[in-house]
Amino acid sequence: MSITVAVAPLPLDFFPIHPTLGSPRGSIDSSSSLTDFPIALMAFSLQPSLAPRLLINHLSTKSSSVSSISLHNSMLKRLVASCSVRRFLTSHNKSARKSSYFLVPSLSWPFSVTSRRPIHSLKVLAMAEQTQAPAAQSHKHSNRLAAEHSPYLLQHAHNPVNWYAWGEEAFQEARRRDVPIFLSIGYSTCHWCHVMEVESFEDEGVAKLLNDWFVSIKVDREERPDVDKVYMTYVQALYGGGGWPLSVFLSPDLKPLMGGTYFPPDDNFGRPGFKTVLRKVKEAWDSKRDVLIKSGAFAIEQLSEALSASASSNKLQDGLSQAALRLCAEQLAGSYDSVFGGFGSAPKFPRPVEIQLMLYQSKRLEEIGKSGEEIGKSGEAKEGLKMVLFNLQCMARGGIHDHIGGGFHRYSVDECWHVPHFEKMLYDQGQLANVYLDAFSITKDSFHSSISRDILDYLRRDMIGPSGEIFSAEDADSAESESATRKKEGAFHIWTSAEVEDVVGEHATLFMDHYYIKPSGNCDLSRMSDPHNEFKGKNVLIERNSTSAMASKLDIPTEKYLDVLGICRQKLFDVRSKRPRPHLDDKVIVSWNGLAISSFARASKILKGEPEGTKFNFPVVGCNPKEYMEVAEKAASFIRRQLYNQQTRRLQHSFRNGPAKAPGFLDDYAFLISGLLDLYEFGGAIFWLAWAIELQDIQDELFLDREGGGYFNTPGEDPSVLLRVKEDHDGAEPSGNSVSVINLVRLASMVSGSRSDQYRENAEHLLAVFETRLKEMAMASLKTCWLLPMPHYDPNRTVIHIDPTDTEEIEFWEGNNGNIALMAKNNFSADKLTYLKAQPISSKSSTSPYAFTNSFGLYPETAIYSSTPRQISSRSSSNQDSYTVSYLINSCGLSPETAISASEKVRFETPKKPDSVLKLLRNHGFSETQMANLVRKRPLLLLANAERTLLPKLEFFQSIGVSRTDLAKSLSFDPTILTRSLEKQIIPSYNFLSSVVHSNEKIVAAMKRTSWIFITNCTRDLVPNIAALTELEVPASCIALLVAHFPEALIQRHDQFSETVSQVQKMGFDPSKSTFVLAVHAISGKGNKLIWDRCYDAYRKWGWSKDDILSAFRKHPNCMILSEKKLMRTMDYFVNKMGWESRTISRTPAILFFSLEKRIIPRCSVIQVLTSKGLIKKDFSLNTVLVPAEKCFLKKFVTKYEKEVPQLLRVYQGECDVNHGYHHSIFSAYLFNGTPAGMIYNLTRDADRKV
Repeated sequence: MSITVAVAPLPLDFFPIHPTLGSPRGSIDSSSSLTDFPIALMAFSLQPSLAPRLLINHLSTKSSSVSSISLHNSMLKRLVASCSVRRFLTSHNKSARKSSYFLVPSLSWPFSVTSRRPIHSLKVLAMAEQTQAPAAQSHKHSNRLAAEHSPYLLQHAHNPVNWYAWGEEAFQEARRRDVPIFLSIGYSTCHWCHVMEVESFEDEGVAKLLNDWFVSIKVDREERPDVDKVYMTYVQALYGGGGWPLSVFLSPDLKPLMGGTYFPPDDNFGRPGFKTVLRKVKEAWDSKRDVLIKSGAFAIEQLSEALSASASSNKLQDGLSQAALRLCAEQLAGSYDSVFGGFGSAPKFPRPVEIQLMLYQSKRLEEIGKSGEEIGKSGEAKEGLKMVLFNLQCMARGGIHDHIGGGFHRYSVDECWHVPHFEKMLYDQGQLANVYLDAFSITKDSFHSSISRDILDYLRRDMIGPSGEIFSAEDADSAESESATRKKEGAFHIWTSAEVEDVVGEHATLFMDHYYIKPSGNCDLSRMSDPHNEFKGKNVLIERNSTSAMASKLDIPTEKYLDVLGICRQKLFDVRSKRPRPHLDDKVIVSWNGLAISSFARASKILKGEPEGTKFNFPVVGCNPKEYMEVAEKAASFIRRQLYNQQTRRLQHSFRNGPAKAPGFLDDYAFLISGLLDLYEFGGAIFWLAWAIELQDIQDELFLDREGGGYFNTPGEDPSVLLRVKEDHDGAEPSGNSVSVINLVRLASMVSGSRSDQYRENAEHLLAVFETRLKEMAMASLKTCWLLPMPHYDPNRTVIHIDPTDTEEIEFWEGNNGNIALMAKNNFSADKLTYLKAQPISSKSSTSPYAFTNSFGLYPETAIYSSTPRQISSRSSSNQDSYTVSYLINSCGLSPETAISASEKVRFETPKKPDSVLKLLRNHGFSETQMANLVRKRPLLLLANAERTLLPKLEFFQSIGVSRTDLAKSLSFDPTILTRSLEKQIIPSYNFLSSVVHSNEKIVAAMKRTSWIFITNCTRDLVPNIAALTELEVPASCIALLVAHFPEALIQRHDQFSETVSQVQKMGFDPSKSTFVLAVHAISGKGNKLIWDRCYDAYRKWGWSKDDILSAFRKHPNCMILSEKKLMRTMDYFVNKMGWESRTISRTPAILFFSLEKRIIPRCSVIQVLTSKGLIKKDFSLNTVLVPAEKCFLKKFVTKYEKEVPQLLRVYQGECDVNHGYHHSIFSAYLFNGTPAGMIYNLTRDADRKV
């Protein structure tokens, strides 16, 4: 039987594109090897000779770029020496010579050969489009994934495929039915995962094949990186590359049989489609099962041996570290792009590990040059630094940087950093923020500090949850409008020149010149930028000239020029915010949060080195750097509270609506420890250092190979994970092993004695494990290269800050490094900041409280051990204080800073009372976050008697109809009511309100609005306020309306309330009408006064006179406290889209409150069609159209004219657009002249939406 290797053309996520094809859209796997041409990997492992055949085939076509396959040299040598390889090398494929195309061997048996032909661009466009599901719909299908938490799995919960999650249930089913497993791995923001879902997994025919012949399993690679690593390594090792979606067929015992990535649904362009692949796998399973299983077992055996390397000695060979570092720096310099910046060609990734290596090498050479050891090193150092800074500048000015909203996209498809793959990943943001902080530390150029702020402010604005957790990613794809049925990549981020002109206004020319915005679109800087014209007529913002040059050209001061750009970006941001947003993956991953914690903590101190008076422009907020420390602490506290089991002392890997099933992996421990060390070193509490040490001990217990050295990626406790890998490849993320080297050395420099020695020995042994790799393929382990000297790291470069008045800190250091505690005590001075050498030889005062922030970020140069009282040192610490703070952090979920502040209001020595309070709250439905909020606002409640004081109040509110959910929400927002007496305050207030409204339902509604209805002084304010309304003969129903829906108005001080009522009377309101109490509410309080002023100004902008505004207010008082955003959008539609006279609307203000999307646009679309057809007059009443109920409207305006306009119902339902994305004349041509939809499609500039 002839077995050959298949390659077929396809623009996949994971390969650079062939010169004739342009760049693919999707998520490229930057850790994969990159071949010369795009291929669809599909292969059957039919016999043991397959692996060497694939290796040789890969090596024969491979480019010079780094290859993951080359990592397995020991495996390669064994295979090359085997008989099967020798047979392969001497055999010939006769069929390959008969084709007129260039043919390559085919592994997808029985397809012996296939030709390399470029895929048609229309196919790419078709695959790039995604269906946008309606917001609410009844699903035809549901499967087991509906019970999962992962966003990616939930995206597939309603496929007709009978998906299983990874687990024993699926494995047992495969064994019971004796069928193979189809394993599909991806992630929620993966473009080509979406494409394969639309094309195959939502197809009933494909689903039937999968359901009949296989057990199908879906895996979120971000939730189960251990499973992904096994089968991605298999695909990479055999075929030289890999990406997502990863598609692998397994035996019931989980051995791989065949692997690939994206498969198109049907046979096309000389390659088999997914249906054909399924049939062939089924046939091979039925007829060649034993061969398949043996081959899969063989592959796993070889990979296991190759990926679990052990060290031959406990230390690295002398001289290896400098040689490897020099080699990597030279190779990077050789691939440097002096025109556009960066290393290598398109597609370009912002690889932080490459930048860090060049920064470190530059710093090292600078020191060598200064010492005089080698001549010429200073010049070499400057050249390396110049490369890095130019690279960072080009990235920040390019389209890969989101100039409007901040942060960086995943990568650039072209060589000039212009058109990106628009996905945003948390791991990129954390690492890039640190790189720009490092650049600022070296250069003191506020350009770099501004970019780091830009990234961190983006995370704060868009990626942080209510409890401080940091989310994982934003998708590349989104809908172009609310009514669009398909998603397109980049829709949220790209602009037409007309859109920019309309939004920016008077500064349009300046802004468009600066960002290279053109009417024809600007995605033309490279043939790689937009090879399939997906962005024709659209613009991706890019700065092609420096700000100073552009300002000088216009003879404008640079500062003013920057201000104008910031104002314009703010306007575009506001407009963009109204677009349908890309999908947010709100999963919380420990390792990625660790990277972000590090960058936020470092920024809190490093950015204090910015020149005084530095000005920032949108999207940079320009906050006090200490706010970044608060973000870091909140994120760390969330992980401690939600993803760390204090009984087992273990981490869970991820969180979404609860911790995921997967345990913490090496990356989770290593990255979090790194973040915690930065959290401590840059000013956080000693608690974080103590936890980092605790986690390092657990990491050693779970992952350390004590005999062979290094860390495995997994604990090895899950039998379904077939490989236990020691990863050292530094790709999009650094490897857990390289980060662990830094952690171990940093910890060794802090603690003393045998623990310090053990940390340093583990670091040396770890590096020795990868000695062979560093000799033969150093570029695969860039971070490891510049870490090689770290076991000899100078402990004088560690930052330790101590408050000698804090008993807890002194006790920690006495237990971990007595010399530090002794130095702190002996040299402490309350009025000075003292830096202490590690050796107790001398100490010196520093004039700069932030001296350490002036040093290079990778190796802090100045601050040694610092001893200074922090804010809490104004009072002496006690054991009681320490216990209280610890309890507030660990049991209540408060951040250390908040816990310290709360401990000034409450102290306790035992957990008895606080435990009983927390238990009571949990039993009444309070979430951990809600309890934390309650304790933060009223810490003294922890000392309340749970049974006698709190329980009766909770039971009372539940007895009058307040649900547990509403009660928890209300009390966590404002727990003040729990401090009031039940008998003297709460019940009397209730009795009075009950006598007024005669309805518990209305009282509950009032409490949901504000619990102060029960707290305010009933006799002083509430009673006389209601009496004042009664004296004016305001109906009881109107008073009840005010109590239930606007209680804030009634709890004003009586004199203020009386003045408000008097004003309403003077405006001519009738007390017998409901508008009277609505007006009282509208002008009550400072908040409503501010909203009133904004609405007044907005109406004036639309041309309303003072009389118009007063008239509208009398008719509908709430029109003066309408959301400004809602008001402006609705008025814009009525005036600019419908062409109605602005002042006409003042006569019917009620229409401003209707939903724009659900009511106004559908009805007005119908009216536009009817008036253009001449079926109704144009002088219709607005109330006639917008006020009636839906049934009446349909009867009067839709059903009545369905014979004349059959498509009218579709117009109303939003399936046909009139004026929103199409010209009206085009719509009319279709509707009334029968123009085919394809004609409309070609006439419009929107290639995604068809009438």
